[in-house]
Amino acid sequence: GAAVRDIDAHAGRVKFLVRSTGHVVSATERDVKLWDGRTLAPFMTIDNLDLLSPSEPGAPPRRQNHRQVSAVAINGPSSRLAYAIRSPVPRIQLWDVEGEAREDSIQNLEALVTALAFSPSGEFLAAGMSDGTAILWRLRDLTPYARDRKPRPQIKARRPREDWVERPPSRTLSLSAHKKPITALAFTGDGSRLVTASEDRTAKLWDVESGEQTLSFLRGHSDSITSVSVRDKGGRLITGSLDGSAL
Repeated sequence: GAAVRDIDAHAGRVKFLVRSTGHVVSATERDVKLWDGRTLAPFMTIDNLDLLSPSEPGAPPRRQNHRQVSAVAINGPSSRLAYAIRSPVPRIQLWDVEGEAREDSIQNLEALVTALAFSPSGEFLAAGMSDGTAILWRLRDLTPYARDRKPRPQIKARRPREDWVERPPSRTLSLSAHKKPITALAFTGDGSRLVTASEDRTAKLWDVESGEQTLSFLRGHSDSITSVSVRDKGGRLITGSLDGSAL
């Protein structure tokens, strides 16, 4: 129970802390930092200069303390980092955490992104929106030889890295999931289902391919759900709420 290391990571309040098998990501509303998962040595910083799109000629200077980051997610198998930006227009930035120069951007969003999650294999990226909508983008495809190969007993998330090919983000599903903003997302271990949780105090389970709702958890919390976790081996879903309870 003793502290291993005290890290002076950011000048402002840390709002997001997520991890994958090889990396840790910390973020405030102004900057994002990527850390080595084993040594906790920082090796990438994304600050305001990179978060903001270029200013129009003659536009007034932007405030440097303008709040920007609204959600963060990372995935080990695909080596992808995703973070959502509030303004000047809502968008999602995708980075390769292995240091490659390639960077993708998802734009033309209808609402603010309030939650992000990758499927375990990195095949999908899900975004929860302030209007209660959940959107899925496909980021990776199985190669033809991987599709034709005799299925293995392991779940799809465990397929080797060479079984996948990267692709530009393409929207595959849009769900009218909740009446209030989505606060948390989680995929099941095989990536076939998505859990959405909301300020409306409910959590719902969706089939990723069909978009059909398979379960709805309507009772138990008296305030907004703020976090969700899936434990596939026990077939359990855990939710945490502003009412101080976890179910």
